[in-house]
Amino acid sequence: DALWLDGDAMLLQNPEPFLEPMETSQFGDERPGMLFSVEGDSWNCINAGVMLLRSTPPVRRYLAYWISVYVERPHDIDQQSLQLMLGLIPNITWGAFASRDGLGAGENEKPPARAHALGNLVTPVWGALDSQKRFVLSGKVMNGGFAPGHIEDVVVFHLLDSWPKEGGGAVLYDDIPDLGRAILGGLTGANGTEGERYAWELIRRSEVQQTERRDCRTHFVHGR
Repeated sequence: DALWLDGDAMLLQNPEPFLEPMETSQFGDERPGMLFSVEGDSWNCINAGVMLLRSTPPVRRYLAYWISVYVERPHDIDQQSLQLMLGLIPNITWGAFASRDGLGAGENEKPPARAHALGNLVTPVWGALDSQKRFVLSGKVMNGGFAPGHIEDVVVFHLLDSWPKEGGGAVLYDDIPDLGRAILGGLTGANGTEGERYAWELIRRSEVQQTERRDCRTHFVHGR
């Protein structure tokens, strides 16, 4: 199995005990093959910067599909290709997308090149990591932040350090030239005791009281 973390995703505690979907009742005895971080105000608006991929044949095949779809869209980011494949973008007919991109063939049809190489696309069972307490996004984006009073529960704090200021983000950290360095330096003791206290204060800035979770299939916020 592989746990992927973007370079600006900070690991604050051992993630292993928390690698489970935030909604477990829908899976029964079946273990999801893929777990993704999601935006703080959603059930399924994935962020591909933090994800767990199980080492199973269906997941490996799906990853190959994801890569093959992404390389044909150099103007997109990998996350957008994944959102398309998971059917999370409103007003895009998944069947039309699948047909156009050669994700499978109907009965008695000759499979397109992609499906011939990889087989028909089958989406493994997947779920979302807890985005309001455990695997959280920085509050610098509109749909980020974590629940107040749960700073000690945070497992991964994803800074979204490359998110452009003109991209609609908040101004929580505009006064910090290098947020990653300030937090890491404090947590590792490089800046002394006061530095550690300051690092936690910076993380605490991202406490946000989220509203009811939205479904990306009907309420997709492009650019967060």
